[in-house]
Amino acid sequence: EQGQLNDAIQSYQKALELNPNYSEAYNSLGNIFMEQGQIDDAVISYQKALEINPNYPALHNNLGNAYKQLGQPQDALDSYSKGLTYNPDYIDLLNNIGVILKELNQAQEAISTYENILFNYNNINDSNILKYYFRASNAGKFFELLNYKSELKDGVLSSEGFLGNLDNDNDIMGTISIDNFKIMKAPLFAELLLAASLTGLTEVLENDGIEFEQFDAQFTAKDDEFLISKSRAYGFSLGLTAEGKINSKEKSINLLGSIVPAYKINSLLNNIPIVGDLLTAREDEGIFAINYEAIGKWNNPNILINPLSLLTPGIIRNIFN
Repeated sequence: EQGQLNDAIQSYQKALELNPNYSEAYNSLGNIFMEQGQIDDAVISYQKALEINPNYPALHNNLGNAYKQLGQPQDALDSYSKGLTYNPDYIDLLNNIGVILKELNQAQEAISTYENILFNYNNINDSNILKYYFRASNAGKFFELLNYKSELKDGVLSSEGFLGNLDNDNDIMGTISIDNFKIMKAPLFAELLLAASLTGLTEVLENDGIEFEQFDAQFTAKDDEFLISKSRAYGFSLGLTAEGKINSKEKSINLLGSIVPAYKINSLLNNIPIVGDLLTAREDEGIFAINYEAIGKWNNPNILINPLSLLTPGIIRNIFN
């Protein structure tokens, strides 16, 4: 067996001579070195693979495993966390982060961040379909691991759905919700509020942050593109709806929705039969709302606002969309 591993190493090294940018060869070399106990060599191989292909979460997971074997838990955590930025649903990365947090004597943080992570296979239709459920009792800490360090604070995060070979070639289908959280200094929110001339809320966003009671969304995804079929976020002072596409690899968005100022007061008539339907037209919108479109990179999107939509209640507003 050792002879076969050595032959494999020589084959991969020859492949790299022919194509120095063959990241998979470096990854495979790293795996062999790990099996042989040559952990330092494995780290070097994984690092070279990541230099060529930094967006591959499995490579970050492998490098993290190597650091863990070397007794470098903080380096392992950094590698796992970076991998999550490219695929937040990568099961091995999520589990490995929990293990490392425990090893770093941050068991309480691990519990509060990943209070429940449960993945079950769904054998009803297809054994390759994985049913998942995820819950984090502090959404802000969870997103810090994804390098969103100043945008979302606190909140209870939960998501459930399915992974695998799904209908319409989707890789994932599910729902996500966050309860009782605060948004601070988020570029997309700032651009939306400025474009809608909601300067008072812009100042709150930049200082104390805007509080929301709930966010929820329904989504499907194929490769790195997420299709948001319905989403909403609301608090006392602001409500938002959105639907469209988010590309996690390109970090881009193409969203349509509405901004609902003074959400609680604005949406009171939603509960009145017939009248509420006519005046608000869409679920989760108020009497007055501002239609928007956001396109481009999510940290610097192009925001289009329809000013006529603010002046027209409910069902008439849809005509101006």
